[in-house]
Amino acid sequence: MVAQAANEGKPILIDFYADWCIPCKQIEKKLFTQPAIIEKSENFLALKADLTKEKSLGVKDLRMKYKVHGVPTIILIDGNGNERRRFTDELLKFSTEEFLEIMEGVLSTN
Repeated sequence: MVAQAANEGKPILIDFYADWCIPCKQIEKKLFTQPAIIEKSENFLALKADLTKEKSLGVKDLRMKYKVHGVPTIILIDGNGNERRRFTDELLKFSTEEFLEIMEGVLSTN
């Protein structure tokens, strides 16, 4: 899916999380349930990679490719396949509006 998105020039948002991760749940509640972010996410290939299921081939491959060492990790990749932003739990400090601006910045590089 990531390769297909890159071929189509579509940006990617990958959310690496785990069921037991409290900051992951806080980010989900604070940002990823907001209607404006959900709407903006439709312009991305949005992937959730559950690291509690790391043995799953797709999750393991994503984790290795993007050198993810822990959760939460949220990565924004532009339509050219370049990593534009990477966040861990510091994403909790961002408002909905700030994160929307970051997403828009990634979209504008296409």
